[in-house]
Amino acid sequence: MKFSLALQVAALAAFQGAAAAPAANSCYCLPGDACWPKESAWSRFNSTVGGRLVATVPIGSPCHDPTYDAAACAQLQSQWTNPLTHIPSSSSVMQTYFANQSCDPFTDRAKPCTLGNYVSYAVDVECSSDVARALKFAKANNLRVVVRNTGHDFLGRSTGAGALAIWTNHLKSIDFVDWDDEYYTGPAVSVGAGVQGYEILEAANAKGLSVVTGECATVGLAGGFTQGGGHSALSTHTLSYRDHYDRYMGPLPKGSLEVARYQFGGRLIPRSAFSDANRPALKAVIGNLTANGVLAVGSAGTYKKPAGAANNSVFPAWRDTLVQMQLITDW
Repeated sequence: MKFSLALQVAALAAFQGAAAAPAANSCYCLPGDACWPKESAWSRFNSTVGGRLVATVPIGSPCHDPTYDAAACAQLQSQWTNPLTHIPSSSSVMQTYFANQSCDPFTDRAKPCTLGNYVSYAVDVECSSDVARALKFAKANNLRVVVRNTGHDFLGRSTGAGALAIWTNHLKSIDFVDWDDEYYTGPAVSVGAGVQGYEILEAANAKGLSVVTGECATVGLAGGFTQGGGHSALSTHTLSYRDHYDRYMGPLPKGSLEVARYQFGGRLIPRSAFSDANRPALKAVIGNLTANGVLAVGSAGTYKKPAGAANNSVFPAWRDTLVQMQLITDW
């Protein structure tokens, strides 16, 4: 069965960086800064998104003064490692490292409960216009933006100090259709960005169909791990992601990218390319690529040998790499 991820939130990946990017040499505004929006501004913004702006109250609050509740705290502690404890929240994350004990149910009740690395606000989005308004508000006020679905992201990308979260977990539409194009003919399904693994599995099973999801049944499908939520027992049943997914990226401003129409490659960009002397040339090369229809996506990292490992434990090309660039071109 073909699987289409209709995010129903207009071009999150494409717009997130562009719409919420701060001015050059400027930091994002944080609570307490003079540039932080006043309550009246947040209230006006709330009215534009149907009253679905959620101010963060950490779920660990019952374990701390002055809102301490012994029974509620004990119940929370007993369920803290259960994903279902965090999914209904607009702010709680499952990887406690990124919460930084800001409002941890296991720390002393006298320790103040603060937002710390939790988002300050979240928009409980119902449609793409909610996303557009959130990004517009963030851009106008120089705010950090994160995208949150279930809070499973163990790399910490669904939270951030002072951030405005685009909360997609309630986008639950599931629509089965008969698909027919030059690449595939057969059953297909379009899902909202908040659909979790167990939800699509149950819906597909009721129609005698199967969908490849992640092993963890509560992970959302959209936006991560090849837009399926990870590996599972069904992963080896399909030849590759493009045999299963009709759309890998989309919807984007100029349409969606059908995987079978594109070829994917990569390049390792050395640190020397980012020196003052070489940066203009690198910028020109990337500009030429994108001007000719190439999609270029880069991720930065440090690729050093593990402590105590031999010098040749990392390939020479990787040792000098700063950015791994993925290049996507039309067939």
